[in-house]
Amino acid sequence: MQEGVEEQWELFLDEHADDINTSILESFEQQAGLLDVLDGTHAAWSEEHLGILIVLTEDEAEILASESTRIEEGIANHSAFKDYLARLVEEIVQRAVANRYCSDED
Repeated sequence: MQEGVEEQWELFLDEHADDINTSILESFEQQAGLLDVLDGTHAAWSEEHLGILIVLTEDEAEILASESTRIEEGIANHSAFKDYLARLVEEIVQRAVANRYCSDED
């Protein structure tokens, strides 16, 4: 029975493998510059452009966006809050640039 399945698989691939490969390649090409929120905070190069995705929880977004929440939490004028996004972006960019140069050397 195993041989029958393998023969059917080979016949299927003979007929459809090129279409499957083309479909997968087109999907990769269409999504090459997209960042997935489910991957978390990260960066990706697309040609000469660096995309940065910063993923925040709803609470984190509220704290960053709401002055009243920042005041309630006592962080409205806190230097750590003012520098948070700048440091986060700087760290992501540094890693992305370092990884790009490392991959260019390969």
